[in-house]
Amino acid sequence: MSLGKNLLFLDFFGFILEISCDHDETLAKIREDFHFFICETTKSNFIVECKKADSLDLPENIRAKSQSQNSITYINQDVKFQDYYGKAWTETYSYKVYIRYIDFEILHEILYLVILSYSGKNMDKRGFHKIHACAISRDRRNLVFMMPSKGGKTTLFMDLLSDEQTSIISDDTPVVNRFGNLHAFPLRIGSESRNTLFNSFPYISEKSIYEFDRQYFSKKYLLGLKHLKNKVFVSSGPTLFLIGYRSTRKTPKIFKLNRWQFLKELFHHMVVGVGLPMVIEHFFRLGWKDSFVNLKIFISRLVAAVIITFRHDSYLIEMSQSRTENLKAVRELLDEK
Repeated sequence: MSLGKNLLFLDFFGFILEISCDHDETLAKIREDFHFFICETTKSNFIVECKKADSLDLPENIRAKSQSQNSITYINQDVKFQDYYGKAWTETYSYKVYIRYIDFEILHEILYLVILSYSGKNMDKRGFHKIHACAISRDRRNLVFMMPSKGGKTTLFMDLLSDEQTSIISDDTPVVNRFGNLHAFPLRIGSESRNTLFNSFPYISEKSIYEFDRQYFSKKYLLGLKHLKNKVFVSSGPTLFLIGYRSTRKTPKIFKLNRWQFLKELFHHMVVGVGLPMVIEHFFRLGWKDSFVNLKIFISRLVAAVIITFRHDSYLIEMSQSRTENLKAVRELLDEK
């Protein structure tokens, strides 16, 4: 089946998103971002449509419901509008969201986060929950590595992938179901330095890297996973959970965590989901029905977290200042277990 170049279908655990976009460069980047999820179909559960607009066009005489650094939220009957301060806006209906952009430079970020938000909300409702972590598979074992943002998670992830036999599960958001089983959720790899990507993967070409402009953060350089020699794979063997913290140690040190300590970490990185990428304005619909849905999601995440604490081993690593030593310690942990 050959689909139009302005049309893209993405399959998130059976939830099909149809993406149409009149800006070819942006859609090409989205294809790289979500390459693992691309499918060929003509049926979808939700539609996202992006089109250029000449000026902001919102209904008159409606009062803002909320305002954030990113956007202003308006509700007009059953339609929700997000005004990204004159650069773009969205119109959200039950099974469709329109993205209208004036400034194309903001489009990639909005479209990327809207896709993550709507697919993530549906996954949560069906018991597929993201963890703010990176995850790999090596020697019939899986490793899920949780760490605060800017803590060095992606650096360790790329160092682990220097071994081409190490498989990718996810750079930023591995998924567990309500029974505690691990699933792959591979997206593109990002770095604030182009050289970091070349140093980690010297075989990639210049054309493999593309830019991601963000409104309130620095520019990132992205690399699609299809350009890597590592495959995407989740082992049926044991899964180890490792929580990392920066330290001033010269050599890293690893501790075994008890279940209560592990649950507290999962509560932060999975149940609450601190650090998970999403558009809050789209994840929350500002109605009592959605509040009930979000409560059910919270309970489902919590139950899954409790199951994980009883099914899997967990460790804490106090990271050293040496990337080489940190990588060595993590590999030794995997080899031992």
